[in-house]
Amino acid sequence: MELDFDGLLADRAYPILASLVVPRPIALVTTVSPEGKVNAAPFSFFNVLGAEPPIPALAPGDRSHGTNQRILQ
Repeated sequence: MELDFDGLLADRAYPILASLVVPRPIALVTTVSPEGKVNAAPFSFFNVLGAEPPIPALAPGDRSHGTNQRILQ
């Protein structure tokens, strides 16, 4: 889904974004590697930072070993 916050939804950007994160849903976050490989993962720690401009933010954390992936032992 795409939301055009510069067009018809501009005056409703903050309420729409705030409703996306309360109650805390799970976002499906995707990235694309330089080689073009797509990765998708569920992500629950995100929030809305502002309305002008409307900014949803993800907050991944690094692990002590320098990556953001869990090491299975």
